[in-house]
Amino acid sequence: MQAVKTAAIHPAVQIHQTKPEVAPPLSPVADNDQIMRVWNNFNELKLRLLDDNDFVTVGGEKLAKKSAFRKLALAFGISTEIVKEERVTINGFDAFLISIKAIAPSGRFMVALGSCYEKERKFNKPSDVRAIAETRATNRSIANLIGWSAPSAEEMIIEDDPVSSSYPDAAASPAVDLMTERQKSLLVQLINQRNEDPDERENALGMIEGLSKADASSLISEMLRQNAA
Repeated sequence: MQAVKTAAIHPAVQIHQTKPEVAPPLSPVADNDQIMRVWNNFNELKLRLLDDNDFVTVGGEKLAKKSAFRKLALAFGISTEIVKEERVTINGFDAFLISIKAIAPSGRFMVALGSCYEKERKFNKPSDVRAIAETRATNRSIANLIGWSAPSAEEMIIEDDPVSSSYPDAAASPAVDLMTERQKSLLVQLINQRNEDPDERENALGMIEGLSKADASSLISEMLRQNAA
């Protein structure tokens, strides 16, 4: 008798299909009332923490200075670090590109790029070019992290130089009696004596461009009075 071969019977394999997970919609980290309380507290903090020395007015617009962003960083426990720095040469002049990361205590962070070109204006020292680039990046990263859109004085005065452009050009308006070289030299000397910080010094130097004789005389008198006090 011939043996009969039987095929092995394997248990059926059941295939389970899983639906892909759908990410939940983006939602606030807290309820609306809590968010509004925090935002109102932030605006109140700016009024109480910052004073006139932390701002400069250019063309009728109030611009936040370096000190304003440093105070806010301290209040919020924000730390900053350089994540990338690059020095390039453009037409024989140096330019610095610096990326700064601002980090909140929660771990949330923002990275911002700041740059400065040696030909933007006349700098007192080569190191000031790099210092301005770092300040711009730091201000931007802090502002982005806390959600403040205030323009930085270091951005406006040096990059776009609206102070110089806001004064009539001597050739276009001959009636404007611009300050003398002697007045300008004295102002530069007084500013250099009073401002050790390169950013503050460059801001102050930028603001005297285009001053009239009368304005320069008033400013010199005021600075000398403050020095004597």
